[in-house]
Amino acid sequence: MCETPTAALPDIIGPYRPALAGLDQDLVRVDLDIRAWRAHATLNAVDLGLDGSQDYDQTLQDYLRLGRKRLLPTRYAQERDRIEREAREALRRSSYETELGFLVPKVRWPALREKLVSAKTQYEQLVAAITSEAVYATICEELRRVYIKAAHQAWHIRQGLRAQTTPATAEGKPETEAEFVASFVARILQTIPAPEALRGRFSFTWTVRYLELPSRIAEDLRQAELTRLQLQAERERLMAELEQQRLEDRVAREQKQRELEAVERRLAAEDAVAREVAEKTKADLEAKMNRTSALVEQALRTMLYDLSVDVLGSLQKNDRLPSASARRIRGVVERVRLLNYRDDAAIEELVTRLAAVAPNDGPSPAPEDISTTLRELATVTRAELLALGATPRSGASVGIGETIDVSAYRRAREALSCDNPVVIPTQGRSTRVQTPAPEEATTLL
Repeated sequence: MCETPTAALPDIIGPYRPALAGLDQDLVRVDLDIRAWRAHATLNAVDLGLDGSQDYDQTLQDYLRLGRKRLLPTRYAQERDRIEREAREALRRSSYETELGFLVPKVRWPALREKLVSAKTQYEQLVAAITSEAVYATICEELRRVYIKAAHQAWHIRQGLRAQTTPATAEGKPETEAEFVASFVARILQTIPAPEALRGRFSFTWTVRYLELPSRIAEDLRQAELTRLQLQAERERLMAELEQQRLEDRVAREQKQRELEAVERRLAAEDAVAREVAEKTKADLEAKMNRTSALVEQALRTMLYDLSVDVLGSLQKNDRLPSASARRIRGVVERVRLLNYRDDAAIEELVTRLAAVAPNDGPSPAPEDISTTLRELATVTRAELLALGATPRSGASVGIGETIDVSAYRRAREALSCDNPVVIPTQGRSTRVQTPAPEEATTLL
């Protein structure tokens, strides 16, 4: 049997607020750095044997599209792009993307690391193949054949441009087509690095870092204090020496006095600058941590809310659940569960109900029941996002109020906690949970 939430109205969101005080204990920052030889060179007028000082510029713009030449067969370039794309997608799906970087739950890092290790192995195998003696020679020969054909085409383009823009002259021996083709292909091949240099253009690495917390700025302050104490000791030493030389010659006293004044200026400057820098850094980092905490706090509900609004729109348009929407639902279910590293029961409850809308096997619920579940899900997540200080996108086009009445929130949350969604019969069809007009609503904020 469903139980209606009993929390006091101002604190209705309380049970659903994640405890994020230990953000640094739960998340690590992962930086993925993939470098590659992009295998392109720019095609320019020189490749066509055209002198930039001649009147070809406008004709080239009008009749010829100069661009980039591919220097690696498509199959290798596509495989390289596939490996990089899948590695970055694995990181994206397993992390919160914030201004501090990609933050990965520590409990998800071992599984993500396995995927990155696998991708790195594939990447290194591909690079080893491309730069091997046999494959490298094959690639060069393949490119030679391709660009010989391109060179003949370029020759005919050049001849046509010359005929259109330049009067015939008898100066110098004209270049033959064979000479032009040989020169054209040579310029292409010389842009391909040697195997050893080519290997150095590729790398696949990642770095895992603990989050830098504002409290750690205290170490900078301690360093500043240490420098200050050192200067203070130097000042005291000079003052003692100055006192000893009080009765000695005037020149020595004046020298010591100047040294003392210089140390005092450095001491004052060091103290002011170090403290200013450390406090400003601490304030900036605190602001970033606060924004990051808010993002992590809201991210899962935002995913669920945005999905619900989008799929409700598709249902209204198609009167059924499109297969693309079903795939998206399953993808969001998987990712939310992956990022729900604290095993928040309230989030899991919402995800379980969402998963039932688009099962991997077996029939899907009726469109009316899917709409009801998604509308309840959107109502709950929008209310909780508002209570967490977020500004979710409007859902008015699919019947989600800008503000959520407390009773509507409770009703939707109760329905999502049951074995079956709450369906209100209306002339034989289900309808959405209505929300009062904004002026009548008691918001959660």
